[in-house]
Amino acid sequence: MSLFSFEKSKFLKLLGLFQFFLLFFYLVINIIKVGEAGSALALLICFFTISILQIGFQGIRQKLKLRLHFFVFLMFVFWVAFRLTLDFGDLYYLKQIIIATTGGIFLFFLMGTFVKSALETISLTGENNSPQKFILVFSFFAFSVVYFIFSNKIEGSDIFLMENIAGGYQRAGNYLIIIFIVISYVYLSIVSKLNIGMFSFFFWFCIYGLNMTLMLVESQMMGSNAATANIFCIYLITIVISFLRFFKNLQKNFSINIYMFFALVKTSFFMIFMLAFLGVFLINLTDFDVNRTRIFGFGSGENTSVTSRFEIIFKTGMDQMGYSPVFGNSNVAYLTTGNAGATLHNFTPNIFAELGLVGLLLLNLLLLIVFVILIKNIKKLSIENSHQRFSEIILNFWLLIVLMFLFLFANAAVGKEWPVIWFYIGFSINILIFKNNSRKHSSSTELEYRKIFK
Repeated sequence: MSLFSFEKSKFLKLLGLFQFFLLFFYLVINIIKVGEAGSALALLICFFTISILQIGFQGIRQKLKLRLHFFVFLMFVFWVAFRLTLDFGDLYYLKQIIIATTGGIFLFFLMGTFVKSALETISLTGENNSPQKFILVFSFFAFSVVYFIFSNKIEGSDIFLMENIAGGYQRAGNYLIIIFIVISYVYLSIVSKLNIGMFSFFFWFCIYGLNMTLMLVESQMMGSNAATANIFCIYLITIVISFLRFFKNLQKNFSINIYMFFALVKTSFFMIFMLAFLGVFLINLTDFDVNRTRIFGFGSGENTSVTSRFEIIFKTGMDQMGYSPVFGNSNVAYLTTGNAGATLHNFTPNIFAELGLVGLLLLNLLLLIVFVILIKNIKKLSIENSHQRFSEIILNFWLLIVLMFLFLFANAAVGKEWPVIWFYIGFSINILIFKNNSRKHSSSTELEYRKIFK
């Protein structure tokens, strides 16, 4: 490697880290200021500006192509914009659902794509995981600071909840989930490498666990049950998949079969038992009253955030979905119930009610393409060299499983504007392909679309 190539690689890695921490600090600052208006917008603008400039510079030197799923996503966004303009005639609603920092689907899709690109740039030089390790440790210290800030805000309170945040916890809760998704990916990129020793594996396992514990507690401090559920489930998925590295047969021949199923089930039961035991032990050790938390209804025995969602879909779901089944109507909640706030908090039914069959087909096509690409990636990498490319296989498998979980959760609890799932769809597959002298320079974990339906 020439000196110029080495310096260029080092510069790109530093640039990727800078991009990552611009977004990281933006999200953390807004988590700390839960219940307040959006803050540190300059950091977000810098993140997007650097990301776009980097793509532009690469596009000058190399041939750039956009992937098919991005065009399908743009068609979906266009349909959302068309329906909002037609049904409301007010640009405010259009801004809120497309580019707002609370739930703009286009904004968060690009955010996911750009931060994934930054992480891939950080790992360009191969086996050295120093930047990823720094991110994991830095995240632990950052959320330790967040914990102490939150602790001061609930000191002396009868319930485990900060005061004066009302419904403002949703934005901060979504940001917390997004950071945890990225941290989970970083953790898995470290421990899935087969060249790390047992001590190193369990050291990073503990650091990741401390990150999860802090974020889980903070999610309840702000009263976000959605963040609590997502953080815990993604943590469980991540640690179970990380333990697949200890199954020798999977290292040699990774395939989604009955052997993998039993490996996942066995590891899952073991980890659930261990986490339950550890949780009960810590609660008894600290004498913490779980009835003070929102997830236990503050002692009422009822979780209203869950029951209210099911009440809406059982009472008005059929009316809303049947109002305009082909083209939908963004104002369907008001038109059918007289209450604009009675929207369906279930991802697919909400899209069907407000965007009709047209919107639902576009969504299904988008998800189908992403699912198929991830499965094809796993198969292709396994055939090429399952042992040497084990880390890439594991990361693709994790991306697939977490996407399935987020889709299930979204259908149970949130509507179409949930920023986490749009961030994750952008995060899963890079929308860009760079070619130089007919060689493809996109991430090695991705395939060309012409091979998808072969």
